[in-house]
Amino acid sequence: MKKKEYTTVDLMKFIFAICVVAIHTSLLNVNDSFSAWLVSSLLLRSAVPFFFVISGFFLADKIFRFDRSEKDKIRLTTKNYCRKLLPPLMVWGGVGLIIDIFSRISQGLDLMHILFYAFRTIVYPKNAMWYLLALIIGAVIITELYLRTNKWWVPWIFISIIGYTFVLLCNNYYFLIDDTAIGSVTSLYIKLCESARNGIFYSPFYIGLGFVIQNAYKKGWLLRFKKTACGGLIVGVVLILLEASLIYELPYLDDRGVFISQVILIPCIVIICLLHDIKIELPYKLMRRLSTSIYFTHRTISSVIVSLPFYNENTIVLFVVTTIAAIIVALISYRINNEKVHAVFG
Repeated sequence: MKKKEYTTVDLMKFIFAICVVAIHTSLLNVNDSFSAWLVSSLLLRSAVPFFFVISGFFLADKIFRFDRSEKDKIRLTTKNYCRKLLPPLMVWGGVGLIIDIFSRISQGLDLMHILFYAFRTIVYPKNAMWYLLALIIGAVIITELYLRTNKWWVPWIFISIIGYTFVLLCNNYYFLIDDTAIGSVTSLYIKLCESARNGIFYSPFYIGLGFVIQNAYKKGWLLRFKKTACGGLIVGVVLILLEASLIYELPYLDDRGVFISQVILIPCIVIICLLHDIKIELPYKLMRRLSTSIYFTHRTISSVIVSLPFYNENTIVLFVVTTIAAIIVALISYRINNEKVHAVFG
């Protein structure tokens, strides 16, 4: 039986991988431009939540092939899924750790400060590898919830509300608790752990959402929400633009990448991508692989570029060169007939 291809999902993954490069090369200076802030809020910041939901969707596809009573097989499925994420996490996260240590040394920091930042890098891996660690932890949490109760979605909703609320307060909604005792504790948490976007507070919501969507997809319910998803997309776009407008100049923590409206916008994007296949002939399989490899390598590549003596701090050039270099690295790695290389580069 031919495996179903999700062409629209593959295209969106590639587009969103480019969006992640745009974020990390500061292509849009959101602090100096309100219009750039709106574009970033709507498009660029939708990338990672989309990745989490789609990852949850495909993990659930593997898990739902087993009866719920086959717990060992389900746990093994999640274990194998997480194991595949470890090579890029260790390699690219390790590279990020090394770069960060040398950067701290060059700043003249003492050993204790260097060890502190090394600890923070391990808790929240550099080179955008926090996503993989959050994916691993979130996948384990949702799998265990699914196995322990038939109504797994009840505790999932509970922990999602608590976790996502905390992430919002540690991000765009810090202004609600600024100058309070809770704000001081939250600020201290960010100083220690760098971000609340991790596998405890952030990813379980979106990965669980992927499970819910996969369940609806398998049972044929998703088609009923086709028009609803299209309407929800429009509503989500309007809401996130309005939300971004209202909070633009307010105090925040972290990267300003978490919004309430994403709870509506992201699942609608995913559902539309799943139900609408693009008929245009494009190299979707290659784009799928490129999206992964671009995400894995772009931070290391951009770090190398900005360290060059002739780099002129032009963010457009940095974005373009980083993207092109990441694609070239990916294409070269694909031509190397080595499973370990493919595991690291995606």
